[in-house]
Amino acid sequence: RDVAGRDANGIAGNFAQRAARRGARLVQDLYQAEDDVWKIYAFENELSRYRQALPDLSEDQLRRRVADIVRDTYPTYSMVPRAVKGLRRSPLVGSFTSFPAEVVRTGYHTIKLAAEELRDPALRGVGAQRLAGILLAAGGTTGIGVASRFITGTGRDDEDDLRRFVAPWSANSQYLHLGQDEDGNRRFIDLGYSDPFSYLKNPVMALLRGEDWQQAVIDAGLEAGEPFYGEEILLGRLLDVSRNAKPNGSRVFNPEADTLD
Repeated sequence: RDVAGRDANGIAGNFAQRAARRGARLVQDLYQAEDDVWKIYAFENELSRYRQALPDLSEDQLRRRVADIVRDTYPTYSMVPRAVKGLRRSPLVGSFTSFPAEVVRTGYHTIKLAAEELRDPALRGVGAQRLAGILLAAGGTTGIGVASRFITGTGRDDEDDLRRFVAPWSANSQYLHLGQDEDGNRRFIDLGYSDPFSYLKNPVMALLRGEDWQQAVIDAGLEAGEPFYGEEILLGRLLDVSRNAKPNGSRVFNPEADTLD
């Protein structure tokens, strides 16, 4: 009976492990599928525009050219530099290095592509559309933030004061202001989480916020490099405990309290 019980437990345990692995694989496949769907849409959209703009090119030439455009302007994690991948595997620093590296790469190639298209008479219309998209993506959250400040009556000084008390990772983000609650506390939404270009904008915000230009340049550089040399999540929490200090300056524990407390 004991043997049968152990066998049953072993079977149940193996089943749970297989189910967990399949669940993780399913989540990964769904994430990959969602990424692929947008790339397929981008490919078909670019192919349609280039077909109209360059009718003399063969279908094979068009497809090759458009495939290069999608590869260069959409996150493709196989293109992440080897050095950045090495940081990603480090248990000490760089928890999320691939995405900001791809933001820089795709941002550069998108601007470069728009400039090349605008110089080509046949592609000028495509380039104008691309440039409009870049400006909308780059300025959308900024416009929303500024509009919400006027609607809620939040002054520039009020926003600067707010930035002094938020979490470090939100200090340089754009905010959607929601006014004040019954106790006078300011409510807001950090738009950086929905803005793929926030990694490029936050150093600029850090630069503009600095009263001393030298310190502002340093702050902007630290903001830009933080994803690559910042403390890994687990290491960061261990260091917080060892220093008894959180990133916001508060204590992790009371050193005078009883150990069991």
